[in-house]
Amino acid sequence: MSKSFSKYSLLGASLVASLALTACSGSNKLPVLNDEALSGDGYVRVARTQGNKISKIKKVVIPSFNVTYKLKVEGKVVSVSDDGLNKITTNIKVNMENPNIDLMQRVTNKAYNAFVDELKKANYELVAIDDVSKSEAYFQVNHKDLATSVSPDDEKVVLVADGLKLYDPNEKMDPDGSFLMGVANINSAINGDLVAEFGGVDQGVAALNVNIAVQFGNFDLEDHRVSENIAFNPSFTAIVADGTKMEVIADFKAVSMPGRVFYIPKESAEYSLNQDMGSQTNVIAGMLEVGSTESSKEYNATINEEGFERVGVEQIERLSQLMVKAMSGQ
Repeated sequence: MSKSFSKYSLLGASLVASLALTACSGSNKLPVLNDEALSGDGYVRVARTQGNKISKIKKVVIPSFNVTYKLKVEGKVVSVSDDGLNKITTNIKVNMENPNIDLMQRVTNKAYNAFVDELKKANYELVAIDDVSKSEAYFQVNHKDLATSVSPDDEKVVLVADGLKLYDPNEKMDPDGSFLMGVANINSAINGDLVAEFGGVDQGVAALNVNIAVQFGNFDLEDHRVSENIAFNPSFTAIVADGTKMEVIADFKAVSMPGRVFYIPKESAEYSLNQDMGSQTNVIAGMLEVGSTESSKEYNATINEEGFERVGVEQIERLSQLMVKAMSGQ
C-alpha cells in the first residue's frame, strides 16, 4: 500500500458515510440481512458422494476452521464520458489501511462459535476445540505459523479459530516420511484419525472443515460512489462465494499397513455458496486516493472497526445457518 504517488486527495468519512446503502435490485449479491435468505432455496450448492452416511451424523469434530481476509479489493468500473458518447473503463483498487489482526482474530473466533452454536441447534454433538487441539492425532499435523501482523504488500491474511492449526491438507505430516507411507502421511489424514479417536463412523462421528473468504467492499452496486465516476460499495461483503465452503466427511475406508492404520474418505459432501453475500452496512470510515492515472484509481480505506466486527459476525451467523440447514437437509 505504497503512498509514493503524485496525486493525493482525501475522501472524508462524511462523503463515504453519505453514500446510498440500499441494495440495487439488479445486483447478484445476496443482502445477508434479508430474512428471505433463510427461507429460500438455491443459495448453497451441494456436491456429495453416493453414500448415505451424511444423514446418520450425530457428532462433529472440526480440525480446520479458516477465515481468509482479503485486504485488497480490485475491479473494473464502466462510466460514460461527460459528452455521453464514450464508455470509460477504470481499473480500481481499494486497500485496507493498517489491518488490525486482533480485530480479525475476534471475528474469526466468533465465526467459529457461530458455526458451533448452529450445529448444536441442529442437534449435533460437538467435540470441544480443546479436546481436538490436545489430541495425539492432531499433534502430528504439519502446520504453518499463525499470522501476528500484516505487511502493506499482503493481499490477504488467513486466520484460524484459537486452538486450531493453520495447515495445508495436501502437505506431508512428516516431510522426510517414506513414499510407502502414501496418504497416511498427508495432513488430510487427520480427518480420519480424529473421527476414529472420538468414536468412529459407526457411532455417527464425522469431520467438518470450514473455509470462509471475507472482504470489505465490492463493485456490484451502481448507486455506491467514491467519486462522480467511480462506483464502489463501501460495505462489509463478509462472505465471498469464491473460497467459502464447508466440507463434511462422514465415512472412511480403513487401510492397514505396518504400524499404521489410515483412513481414506469414502462418503463426503461439500457445501458452497452460489453467490456472494453483500451487506448494507458501511464499514469504511474514510478513503484516501493514493494513485491516479487516466484509466486507474487506487485508494486506501480506513475501517470502522466496530461496524466491521458487528456486521461481519452477523453475516457469518447467517452463513452458518445456511450451511447447517443444507447439511441437515432441513
